[in-house]
Amino acid sequence: MATVRRSAPGVLLAGALAVTTVACGPSHTPPPRAVMLDAQAVVDPLAADTSVWVLQHASANTAAAFAVHLTGTGDDSGQTVTFDLSVAGSDGCTGTVAETKEGSVQLIFDGSTVWIKPDDEFWREATGVTDPAQLAAVEGKYITATASDSSLGKITSLCQLNTVLKGFASIPATDARDEIKGPVTRINGQRVLKVSDTKDSAYAYVTDTAQPKLLQLIDPDADGLTGLTYTFGYPGTPVAITPPPASEIITGGY
Repeated sequence: MATVRRSAPGVLLAGALAVTTVACGPSHTPPPRAVMLDAQAVVDPLAADTSVWVLQHASANTAAAFAVHLTGTGDDSGQTVTFDLSVAGSDGCTGTVAETKEGSVQLIFDGSTVWIKPDDEFWREATGVTDPAQLAAVEGKYITATASDSSLGKITSLCQLNTVLKGFASIPATDARDEIKGPVTRINGQRVLKVSDTKDSAYAYVTDTAQPKLLQLIDPDADGLTGLTYTFGYPGTPVAITPPPASEIITGGY
């Protein structure tokens, strides 16, 4: 999990935040604690599967889900980065990205174009604008770019789960990596299996089902963002991706 994990989107997110000065700061809660179960009381449908198989299928099933609620947090050079995104499969996402002391942005991505709406704190920190009249002119407005843009576009990496998780899904079944499976536990009532990397402190929780999905990825020493935590939810309802009206989009620079 270590080698593949290093290509996870924490690095891209940190880079996007650095290039665009996108930063934000909503509060966040620590990941829920796992509660150990009596091994005699449950039947583990993944008992006969290798840790590599579990990671492959959990990642592929998560990437294939039509709706995923992705939240997370990490540390970027002493600043706490948080994100809260509703991902519509391969069709894009909506949500918020934030960093302490820098502000926050609302994000809409339709698979090809990204729109971000910064708050006042972002505008002040990113541009140095403090004049109330200037801030009023951009308040509630979006700036936009294509997904391939070297600055704003990179922030959409978290929305593209197929790309984010392809490294885990493509681990060879014969890979002699040092992942190990833990005992069956529960997180918020959900039966889960822990897969750990014995080479470092990274680990994942997946649903303890015949077709597992990711519930958490935790990497205390990720490149780009340290203390990185992803939490995955599956709302079961479609995510609406609605581009903002033209009247709310800044054109011709900002």
